[in-house]
Amino acid sequence: MPNLMGYYFPKTNRCVLFEVGGGSLATDWSETERTIVHEAVHQLAYNTAVHERLADNPQWIVEGLATMFEEPGVFDARVSSRALESRINAPQLATLRRLLTDPATLEKRWVHLVQSNEMFKQDSQSAYALSWGLTFYLAERMSNQYGTYTQHMAKLGKLRQYAAADRARDFSRAFEGDVSMIAAQMQRFFASFQ
Repeated sequence: MPNLMGYYFPKTNRCVLFEVGGGSLATDWSETERTIVHEAVHQLAYNTAVHERLADNPQWIVEGLATMFEEPGVFDARVSSRALESRINAPQLATLRRLLTDPATLEKRWVHLVQSNEMFKQDSQSAYALSWGLTFYLAERMSNQYGTYTQHMAKLGKLRQYAAADRARDFSRAFEGDVSMIAAQMQRFFASFQ
């Protein structure tokens, strides 16, 4: 893909990164740094059993975690502060803001994202923004449940198929409510950053 800067291959446990801009000294390295961190988080998450490499992982969990860590306020203690804004992934929030203008559609998209990986094939930009938003909200506002949920996902086993109904059930159990309820809370949360 023309905009692809990096990729992590779970089956081989390798990262591939592409240099953008021909190596010019004038290159803005912040996007490259984001890509390196994103792909490294994938590799670390799979190598430390946060995700199971050979399982049908919900892609929103895998991509949401890596996208959340792209922000230096999340991974760099020198930048980190107590301010929530220091951990906001601005490019993902910008995409999410466009989606916030239609709350009914946004809720349906979040439900679809939790139940299926299809959105990543149909509209990857929205899928990444929604995954980041869901992950960021859960990590910031429901961290204990989010930690328990990711542990449950890692224990589901290798080479299994994870049906939409099972995904929705597990999400509802972990967060004591369905995706629609959480979506309404997230809409209010992200609207406060506008």
